[in-house]
Amino acid sequence: MRALGYGNPQLDRVVQGYPVGYYAIRGREQDVINGYGGIGSPMLGNTRNGIWEYNPNIPLYMRASKLMFVPYVK
Repeated sequence: MRALGYGNPQLDRVVQGYPVGYYAIRGREQDVINGYGGIGSPMLGNTRNGIWEYNPNIPLYMRASKLMFVPYVK
């Protein structure tokens, strides 16, 4: 992605463990994507959401993210 003009990736936060750590990381990825304006934003290199929009576990992932991390603010 650097060749396309995006900067170096940076570690945001760290959490371990299953299931809470796994769910929190999935939720955090989506939270960061949303924080940059979502898929299609010129600030974002992702072409897909971190969590499929019809995934029934979205609330679980997002709650775990908020529990383990603070809401993402760029």
